[in-house]
Amino acid sequence: MWYKVSIFLTFAVNSWCAQENLVQNPGFESPLSGHWKAVGFSIARSSDAYNGSYALKCTGRMKNSHLGPSQLVTLTSGKMYAFTARLKQLNDMPGKLFQKYRANMQYQYSDNGEKSTEYLASHTSVRSADGWFRMAAYFRAPTRALSSSKLKYQTPDISIDFLLDDVSILELPDLDDWKSKADERIRQLRMGNIHFRFDLSPGINAGDIDVKIDHVKHLFGWGTLVKDQWMIDSNYRHYQDMVYEYFNTATTQGLKWKFDKGTATHPDYSQAMACVDTLKEKGMIVRAHNLFWGFAKNLPPYVVHMSRDQLNVTVQNHLNYMINITKGKASHWDVINELVHGQWFEEQFHDPDYSQDIFRQVKLLDPKPLLMLNDFNVVARPEIADAYLQQAQTFLAQGVPLDGLGLQGHFHDTVPDPQQILLYLDLMAQAGLPLDVTELDVWQQDPDVRADYYEMVLRVLFSHPAMHGIVLWGFWDQHVVDKRSSLVDGHDLTINAAGKRVFNLIKETWSTHVNMSLSASSTNFDLRGFNGDYEVTVLKNGAKIKVVPFSLFGKETTVNISVDSNIGTLLR
Repeated sequence: MWYKVSIFLTFAVNSWCAQENLVQNPGFESPLSGHWKAVGFSIARSSDAYNGSYALKCTGRMKNSHLGPSQLVTLTSGKMYAFTARLKQLNDMPGKLFQKYRANMQYQYSDNGEKSTEYLASHTSVRSADGWFRMAAYFRAPTRALSSSKLKYQTPDISIDFLLDDVSILELPDLDDWKSKADERIRQLRMGNIHFRFDLSPGINAGDIDVKIDHVKHLFGWGTLVKDQWMIDSNYRHYQDMVYEYFNTATTQGLKWKFDKGTATHPDYSQAMACVDTLKEKGMIVRAHNLFWGFAKNLPPYVVHMSRDQLNVTVQNHLNYMINITKGKASHWDVINELVHGQWFEEQFHDPDYSQDIFRQVKLLDPKPLLMLNDFNVVARPEIADAYLQQAQTFLAQGVPLDGLGLQGHFHDTVPDPQQILLYLDLMAQAGLPLDVTELDVWQQDPDVRADYYEMVLRVLFSHPAMHGIVLWGFWDQHVVDKRSSLVDGHDLTINAAGKRVFNLIKETWSTHVNMSLSASSTNFDLRGFNGDYEVTVLKNGAKIKVVPFSLFGKETTVNISVDSNIGTLLR
């Protein structure tokens, strides 16, 4: 289910109307008079405009160091801003399908004159046939005092000419009291009303009956990356127990093409599939990661140097083989990984829609799993979020069976910004698809600071109506990219401060566990609980006599429980 989204974006958009555009001559409707700078190439007004009468035409770049048009803008330290622009590529480079565009903000600091660059927005798959396209971003100015801020464009190959129009930088209002607002959204979105109705047969004294209500499995997807061999090795029982205790979703990397343990003609994914089968037996949601990856470095070496005809046959064989062995077992497939960043297959086949056809083939072969794109720099350092949204919208407009968007969340040596995260989640939700954060890790040396940052990120993500699942990119310091992200340390799997915080949120704060006693006047009662699977344990005079499972999937449910005088003590 996808929820209508209006958390922060609507408020922000309405507020923009009253804000002053900090860019001078943003639509180039006035003659060029020095606000816009160009080094090593020519700029002039053009009547081929996205809006109004004019746009800026950039031509004649002779060196890659000649970047693109720039302008000094006045920013306030620590404030959040919205950036937008429209661009149009005028020609293509022979033999190269796509071009890359990037908008940057270059800061110079008042205290020592140092400079730094923040990448605002990137588009990596631009062609002249696409016409006008949007670049957009949300960014917060540094808290250090600024002597200058310069908007700059890092432009494509030197033979490419392009147009620029409708450039805007607007200051956004601050998001106040984000935590309490997130908690309220969680209560409204993730919980429902449970109506308990007890029917006690004659001779049963209500005062003798106690009820224990336990939320045993979340509807929301709480997940982790797992290591295939550890999930099937009895020597790692403690690791397995922790996976099953704290998570209902698991991502396996063993299905990646580059991790094939066989040969080009005799692939071997037996270990990965043993892991998948084990996870399924335990009732876990399995995320298969990934079918194809658009970078040559992430493909088997024998693939990279094939002719186009050989490559086409090899791709088809791999696709058919992988979907055949996983059919009916994978709940999610990352069909194409990081397609905004890498388009190796599109370039090899000189086909801009190559990945779209892969999605269609997978859906025909196995209609069960949710087919997803998956990319990084979307919620943490979200440089490509707007390009990712436009990619998803293009897929949907072409009728591609795209079922959800995977948003990697690698907060590496950065302080999470709740307002920025919410803005980008709202942006991505415009695709109208379920969102999953598929690769979450937070790098902080101090476990207590790490705990604070994890809690901040998880609270914001869990509170967003389009979010359907969150997968940690590992939790044990023996299987993470960097030990500064771990929740569990050492060979004895000791839960550290960050792990205690995260696991408490999942299992206690955002879970429901209630003990009730019936009385003659209240054999019926209501409570509000988190969505998912439950068990009700009925006790008579302290002895367990009945266990009733039920599920809450939505706003409310009614649970009818009969207690018969013939029921004796339940031995389990």
